[in-house]
Amino acid sequence: MREPIYDDAHVALSRRLGRLYNNPLGDRAFPLLRHLLGAGHAPPQVLDAGCGRGRTALWWAQHGARVTAFDPSPAMLREAEVLLRDAGLSDAVSLRCADIRGFQPDRPFDLVLLHDVLCYSDDQDRDLQHLAACCRPEGLLSLTDYFGEAGAPEVRDVASAWGIRPPPSFERHFRRLRELPVEILLLVDTTRQYAEHWLEIRRRVERERSRLVDEVGTAAVDRLDEQIGAIETAVQSRRFGHLWAIVERRRGEVAHA
Repeated sequence: MREPIYDDAHVALSRRLGRLYNNPLGDRAFPLLRHLLGAGHAPPQVLDAGCGRGRTALWWAQHGARVTAFDPSPAMLREAEVLLRDAGLSDAVSLRCADIRGFQPDRPFDLVLLHDVLCYSDDQDRDLQHLAACCRPEGLLSLTDYFGEAGAPEVRDVASAWGIRPPPSFERHFRRLRELPVEILLLVDTTRQYAEHWLEIRRRVERERSRLVDEVGTAAVDRLDEQIGAIETAVQSRRFGHLWAIVERRRGEVAHA
């Protein structure tokens, strides 16, 4: 993730709009992941990569997990600290200011969450391998990300508006996962949920526009309008979409110590 997109104005807009999760699936993905983890004797060890404002880390801490969460945006982490403190769960979550390459695990994890984060990487194969290696054998990695048609102007506009890398095709995502020492448990197109998420945000922006402008200024609201518009156009073109994958690390692989 990059500044200045994920700055204090972005955090304030997200808070005002009630956008709890940066990922459009929100917490709808978590019950299935809990089920797949099973009921162990020890609290599950969860890594939240690109934790943003901390809502995902909070959910897992509320459900008994021990969470390590990192993000390169200080503005996001400040919000996460307040959220966890107010919930009385600061001790259950370790927050770190880091990007993927700068994160060094101190133990293997039962679950790695990589939700709408890999798109910011300039070496996605390497960073995906790094985070998959953070899973213990038979641990899970949950990935959400974008896919798109190479060279399509609508896809380039989304990448420019959000500061992400042009996304690979759905098929390239599948091949990338097949190259890892994992079993693919789930790989689905979640573009419909993604479009619904941004349609609702668009409606909230229109309802709250004057208050948003008063709170963060016209430039920040205009920037969000541009970002949402780029997403809407790209999705409507059918050249851009969103996916969700769950993979399980195979036995016999050595995890990070």
